[in-house]
Amino acid sequence: MAKGKVLVIDDDRNIAELLWSILRDAGFEVELALDGYSGVAAAARARPDVILLDMQMPAGGGESVLARLAGNDLTKAIPVFLCTSLTEVEIRARVPKGAVFAGVFFKPLDLKAVVRRVTETVEKRAG
Repeated sequence: MAKGKVLVIDDDRNIAELLWSILRDAGFEVELALDGYSGVAAAARARPDVILLDMQMPAGGGESVLARLAGNDLTKAIPVFLCTSLTEVEIRARVPKGAVFAGVFFKPLDLKAVVRRVTETVEKRAG
Protein backbone atom coordinates (compact mmCIF):
# COMPACT_ATOMS: atom_id res chain seq x y z
CA MET A 1 0.00 0.00 0.00
CA ALA A 2 1.30 3.45 -0.94
CA LYS A 3 2.28 5.90 1.81
CA GLY A 4 0.27 8.59 0.06
CA LYS A 5 -0.25 10.31 -3.25
CA VAL A 6 2.01 13.05 -4.63
CA LEU A 7 1.45 15.20 -7.71
CA VAL A 8 4.56 16.65 -9.37
CA ILE A 9 3.90 19.64 -11.65
CA ASP A 10 7.07 20.53 -13.57
CA ASP A 11 7.69 21.28 -17.25
CA ASP A 12 11.22 19.85 -17.06
CA ARG A 13 10.67 16.17 -17.82
CA ASN A 14 14.05 15.19 -16.33
CA ILE A 15 13.26 16.79 -12.97
CA ALA A 16 9.69 15.47 -12.99
CA GLU A 17 10.88 11.92 -13.68
CA LEU A 18 13.64 12.17 -11.06
CA LEU A 19 11.08 13.24 -8.44
CA TRP A 20 8.72 10.50 -9.62
CA SER A 21 11.49 7.91 -9.19
CA ILE A 22 12.69 8.93 -5.72
CA LEU A 23 9.18 9.37 -4.33
CA ARG A 24 7.97 6.08 -5.82
CA ASP A 25 11.03 4.33 -4.33
CA ALA A 26 10.07 5.89 -0.96
CA GLY A 27 6.64 4.24 -1.21
CA PHE A 28 4.47 7.01 -2.65
CA GLU A 29 2.02 6.86 -5.53
CA VAL A 30 3.20 9.63 -7.86
CA GLU A 31 1.50 11.39 -10.75
CA LEU A 32 3.25 13.77 -13.15
CA ALA A 33 1.91 16.83 -14.94
CA LEU A 34 4.23 18.61 -17.36
CA ASP A 35 2.42 21.96 -17.41
CA GLY A 36 0.29 24.05 -15.10
CA TYR A 37 -3.00 23.48 -16.90
CA SER A 38 -2.80 19.69 -16.73
CA GLY A 39 -1.46 20.01 -13.18
CA VAL A 40 -4.54 21.85 -11.94
CA ALA A 41 -6.80 19.30 -13.65
CA ALA A 42 -4.80 16.40 -12.18
CA ALA A 43 -4.99 17.92 -8.69
CA ALA A 44 -8.78 18.20 -8.86
CA ARG A 45 -9.14 14.68 -10.28
CA ALA A 46 -6.54 12.77 -8.21
CA ARG A 47 -6.78 14.78 -4.95
CA PRO A 48 -3.14 14.13 -3.94
CA ASP A 49 -1.86 14.42 -0.39
CA VAL A 50 0.95 16.76 -1.50
CA ILE A 51 1.79 18.79 -4.61
CA LEU A 52 5.33 19.67 -5.72
CA LEU A 53 5.05 22.71 -8.01
CA ASP A 54 7.68 24.22 -10.28
CA MET A 55 7.31 28.00 -10.16
CA GLN A 56 8.79 28.73 -13.59
CA MET A 57 6.81 27.06 -16.37
CA PRO A 58 5.83 28.50 -19.75
CA ALA A 59 2.30 27.03 -19.83
CA GLY A 60 0.28 27.86 -16.73
CA GLY A 61 3.15 29.02 -14.52
CA GLY A 62 3.42 28.40 -10.81
CA GLU A 63 1.76 31.66 -9.79
CA SER A 64 -1.34 30.88 -11.84
CA VAL A 65 -1.41 27.29 -10.60
CA LEU A 66 -1.24 28.41 -6.94
CA ALA A 67 -4.12 30.82 -7.47
CA ARG A 68 -6.25 28.22 -9.25
CA LEU A 69 -5.58 25.56 -6.61
CA ALA A 70 -6.46 28.00 -3.82
CA GLY A 71 -9.69 28.97 -5.56
CA ASN A 72 -10.97 25.42 -5.97
CA ASP A 73 -12.77 23.73 -3.07
CA LEU A 74 -11.40 20.35 -4.19
CA THR A 75 -7.76 21.46 -4.03
CA LYS A 76 -7.42 24.42 -1.68
CA ALA A 77 -6.46 22.29 1.35
CA ILE A 78 -3.73 20.30 -0.43
CA PRO A 79 -0.24 21.26 0.82
CA VAL A 80 1.88 22.69 -2.02
CA PHE A 81 5.67 22.81 -1.97
CA LEU A 82 7.30 25.18 -4.44
CA CYS A 83 10.31 23.87 -6.36
CA THR A 84 12.31 26.76 -7.73
CA SER A 85 15.60 28.44 -8.46
CA LEU A 86 14.05 31.81 -7.57
CA THR A 87 15.28 33.66 -4.50
CA GLU A 88 13.03 34.20 -1.48
CA VAL A 89 12.54 37.84 -2.52
CA GLU A 90 11.53 36.78 -6.05
CA ILE A 91 9.13 34.19 -4.64
CA ARG A 92 7.42 36.79 -2.42
CA ALA A 93 7.10 39.14 -5.41
CA ARG A 94 5.59 36.48 -7.68
CA VAL A 95 3.31 34.48 -5.39
CA PRO A 96 -0.27 35.78 -5.56
CA LYS A 97 -1.46 37.65 -2.48
CA GLY A 98 -3.19 35.26 -0.11
CA ALA A 99 -1.73 32.15 -1.75
CA VAL A 100 -0.61 29.56 0.77
CA PHE A 101 2.17 27.06 0.29
CA ALA A 102 3.69 24.54 2.68
CA GLY A 103 7.32 25.26 1.91
CA VAL A 104 10.02 25.74 -0.71
CA PHE A 105 12.60 23.38 -2.17
CA PHE A 106 15.36 25.36 -3.82
CA LYS A 107 17.00 23.99 -6.96
CA PRO A 108 19.25 22.13 -7.19
CA LEU A 109 16.96 19.94 -5.14
CA ASP A 110 18.10 18.13 -2.01
CA LEU A 111 16.32 14.86 -2.79
CA LYS A 112 16.60 13.47 0.75
CA ALA A 113 15.00 16.65 2.11
CA VAL A 114 12.19 16.38 -0.45
CA VAL A 115 11.38 12.81 0.60
CA ARG A 116 11.63 13.69 4.30
CA ARG A 117 9.35 16.76 4.09
CA VAL A 118 6.81 15.03 1.85
CA THR A 119 6.72 12.06 4.24
CA GLU A 120 6.29 14.33 7.29
CA THR A 121 3.52 16.28 5.58
CA VAL A 122 1.59 13.19 4.50
CA GLU A 123 1.92 11.62 7.97
CA LYS A 124 0.76 14.85 9.64
CA ARG A 125 -2.29 15.06 7.36
CA ALA A 126 -3.14 11.41 8.06
CA GLY A 127 -3.13 12.35 11.72
